Amino acid sequence: MKRKHFLFTWILVILLVCAACTDTGNNEALGGNTGTDTSSAQSTVTSGIGNPSDSTVTDTATSSSTDGENLPSQEDTDTESNISHSTQTDSTTASTATDTNTTPSTSTDTQSKPSTTDTATKPSTGTTNSSKPSTNTGVSGGGTQDTGTTEKEPLNAIAPENYYGRTWLTEQSNGKNLVAAYDNIVQTAEAMGTRTNFTNYLTQDELYTVFHCYRNDYPEHFWVDRSYTYSTEGSKVRSITLKYTMSATEKASTQKEFNKAVDKLLEGLDGSMNQFDMEKILHDRLVLSVTYKDGTHAHDAYGALVEHSAVCDGYARAFQLLCRKVGIRAMIVEGESASPGSTTAVGHAWNVVQINGKYYHTDVTWDDAGEPQDEHGIHYAWFNITTKQLAEDHVLSDSGYAIPKCDAEDENYFLKTGKWLEEMTVDGIVDLLEDHGGEYHAHIYIKNPGNVKEFFQKNISAIASKLKCSRYSYKYQTTGHGLYIIITPK
Repeated sequence: MKRKHFLFTWILVILLVCAACTDTGNNEALGGNTGTDTSSAQSTVTSGIGNPSDSTVTDTATSSSTDGENLPSQEDTDTESNISHSTQTDSTTASTATDTNTTPSTSTDTQSKPSTTDTATKPSTGTTNSSKPSTNTGVSGGGTQDTGTTEKEPLNAIAPENYYGRTWLTEQSNGKNLVAAYDNIVQTAEAMGTRTNFTNYLTQDELYTVFHCYRNDYPEHFWVDRSYTYSTEGSKVRSITLKYTMSATEKASTQKEFNKAVDKLLEGLDGSMNQFDMEKILHDRLVLSVTYKDGTHAHDAYGALVEHSAVCDGYARAFQLLCRKVGIRAMIVEGESASPGSTTAVGHAWNVVQINGKYYHTDVTWDDAGEPQDEHGIHYAWFNITTKQLAEDHVLSDSGYAIPKCDAEDENYFLKTGKWLEEMTVDGIVDLLEDHGGEYHAHIYIKNPGNVKEFFQKNISAIASKLKCSRYSYKYQTTGHGLYIIITPK
């Protein structure tokens, strides 16, 4: 029994010693903390504070998350806290993709973190992102850019209810009745009807104003004649009868031709383009495609766009229509003008356009100084000018409505493109001359032109010398403050 007791005692001692060794090992690994303390240490390190010995065990992943470093393989518990890691293992990245797809806010948060920027620059991550449909759809930049390279933004045409003449009528004292009559005329003209009865009678002056506004608002109604008849009851007008320049059958076929011509001149234009650029493209295309010539349709948009021949109001109506198709408000302006080099004023028509919120006069007819398809014959002397500049060679008359004030210079062609001089100088002109296949051209705006003829007679040899032209011919044309020069070496 004593031996048994002795053996039992030694076994008990050995067990106690082993137990003591086990406790010491655990305390060394955990730094003397219990399981609860371990959790506190993780939280503390995440905040950037705490015991360095604790962080070596539990905070490697947290530190890597901030720095964007490579991580060892993580347990599922760690994966959730590492969504923003820039260099996750494939399995961790896959987990991130799932989280991004299902939680929109996670996508936004991920983008705002520096480590995500790093991720985007790494080929392996880029491959992973490209396979996530929801990322391409959810991030506006991705989807928009992809479609932007293949699709154009649609043009935003001016709606008929916002045509200038109609809008102006609504502002008059009897605006409601005037607009009702205007709309009746539009509907009748569309259907090529004849007589239109007015529910509320108009005075003869009111009818004149309404018809004038309608006609100057609708260049696309090229089949409507400029004259009309009306019937009265007492002193009031109770109906109007429209006249047409063609039959309904002719109108159907010519309208198809007309629409095709309009579409052709609008080719390539995009709703995202700025208004100045679109206006200039339409201005130039019209100048290059139309010859100034009288004819059956010379006074309407059909003549300019389909037959390619027109006089001033044909140019103006075609330009008005094209501008409105791309979202530029435009109207017809009527008056008189004396052609360059002439002192005789004749009836004339041009446009006022609204570019980036401000109004300008533009005279496409006078900017057409060359032969068809001669791009060097496009003048810009009357491209987006002020009323003051216009008054140098144009006189306003009754266009059926009040003309907006045009006093801005922001979108003037010369000032916009930098092709202007404070005053004429040899160096200034030479700097603006452009070489077109060995022939020098320049469209220049001169704020203080002085005597252009005298200047050229005195300085043309100096200009040619700077161009290194020993033999040459030249011609120039002054257009208000505009100057057009051609110097041809021989």
